[in-house]
Amino acid sequence: MLERIRGLEAEKLEYIADGLAIPSRITYGLMGAKVELEEARLYGHREHVREIEEARKEAEARDIGERVGAELERVRNAPKLEPEDLRAARAELGVTQAQLAAAAGIDSKTISAIENGKGEPRPGTMYYISRGLEFIREHRGPMSTETRLG
Repeated sequence: MLERIRGLEAEKLEYIADGLAIPSRITYGLMGAKVELEEARLYGHREHVREIEEARKEAEARDIGERVGAELERVRNAPKLEPEDLRAARAELGVTQAQLAAAAGIDSKTISAIENGKGEPRPGTMYYISRGLEFIREHRGPMSTETRLG
């Protein structure tokens, strides 16, 4: 197909160089060949997209159990947050429980309960606390207790 296009293009250039009108067989031949080429490209692209989509669906169906199991294992094996660790992190940043709670978007009673060793914090709570600590580190300033993150 590409050879045919090259040949027709070469003929077209000869006619142009000689100052002659380009015959319709060359013009239509080029148009038809280019359409065929584009169709072949599109078909190949569509086929490739279909293969990728099928592979993604198969992997998703096969891996959902593995991913859930891996996430559960990660949560189970996550290091336990010791009250002293949270107090130390807060002290290092120079913020109060209320300020950390505001940065984390949680209640200050939750921070107090964790620091006093009352109960196990849920993974979601730990996530919010870690994000609050990161926020404070990035902004390096105490926040008012009225400040809440959305």
